[in-house]
Amino acid sequence: MAEGVKGEKEYVGMSSRVRETRADHHRIGRRRRCVCRHRALRSNQKNQRESTAKSVFREYLRLAFEHSDLAEPDYQKLQAQPDKYKKYSWFVAHLLWACEEILRYEEGKIWKENLQRNVNYHREYFINDSDFKEKDFHLYDPSVQELVQNAMARGRDGGVR
Repeated sequence: MAEGVKGEKEYVGMSSRVRETRADHHRIGRRRRCVCRHRALRSNQKNQRESTAKSVFREYLRLAFEHSDLAEPDYQKLQAQPDKYKKYSWFVAHLLWACEEILRYEEGKIWKENLQRNVNYHREYFINDSDFKEKDFHLYDPSVQELVQNAMARGRDGGVR
């Protein structure tokens, strides 16, 4: 009996050239299926990354809506209230964590512009809070550090100061 890729019975009575051709077609078919599975996997991974980024940003927006006084702060007023200022520091930390997570999953220009706009609201905090500058800033991913540095260089509206 002749040997073949799919089984011995299928190739009985075939010439060696026909067997090789059929075997090549089966290998090509397997490669195509493999490529298709790889593309589907990459597409699913991209969709999952986008979904995760949206979920993280949605959570931040919910928090910003619930605490609008922290999302667009009056920095001097917050400094005068130590308990509120501590809460504000945690709010900013949450924003920067969200930025780090989103930038890990999504690299698009729109995401970065949107995040920069939100980070810009906390310019005075980044410039004036010595604990943040000395203890926290260096712990963030370079992509988030860039957002903070851009905020310090610009004003709330995004313009250069």
